Amino acid sequence: MRTFTAILCVVALASLTCPALASPALGGPDLLSLPAGGSTADLTITLDGVTAGLSGYNLSLTLNPTGIAEIVAVGYPDWGNMPMNGTMPTANTWIQAVDLGMKSEPGDGPVFLATITIRALTDGKAVLTVTPGIVDDDLGERYTLNPLQVPVWIGAGNAATIETGDGPTEREVSPSPTVEVISEKPSSSPLPPTSETTEIVTTSPSQSSSPSPPTPADEQTTTPAEATPGFDWGTSCLAGLALCALLLLKMKRGE
Repeated sequence: MRTFTAILCVVALASLTCPALASPALGGPDLLSLPAGGSTADLTITLDGVTAGLSGYNLSLTLNPTGIAEIVAVGYPDWGNMPMNGTMPTANTWIQAVDLGMKSEPGDGPVFLATITIRALTDGKAVLTVTPGIVDDDLGERYTLNPLQVPVWIGAGNAATIETGDGPTEREVSPSPTVEVISEKPSSSPLPPTSETTEIVTTSPSQSSSPSPPTPADEQTTTPAEATPGFDWGTSCLAGLALCALLLLKMKRGE
């Protein structure tokens, strides 16, 4: 019994002293910023938590939405043998490499996978998504990884937004004063208000002085009928009910 208790104590102490193994995950920058269209920038993709080494990988690269930036080049690590990739420049491609020399071993920290070169096409915002296809360890097993997403912002307005946080920049709100100035120009001219006033007077039927308004004949005949004095339908009904009541009273008295 004492031996079993001692074994449990040793196992408990070992579990407390040994650090927790990090789960494998793709790594990259939080944000990639480019100043304007035509400029280029690099971002590095790594793999952390490689507990059983790395024998090779195949990754898909996608820029969305298209037309904002493109992938123009890929740089591979020194341990990467047989590097291959899809056609570039493009917004969607793939990259792969293998470790034939057993140089990527566990315990070396984050493993460098590739350097991706992005070229800006126009001002705007896009997202680079790195999707793992095949990432195997040295034991023949496959790592389970989540996709990596890196925002890509292009343009001086986007760069100012990064520095100042949320809120519009002067470049973003600069068109609004121009719109206000254009809207004030017609108001300063005396001609447009005059034309608008004459249109309102001529199109209003209540203020028109024309002797022949385009009203139907049946509407003209109903207007005098409404203006003439007399009982309406509700009054006629009440009068009929009153007469019926009087007739009933007379008939009861005659009986």
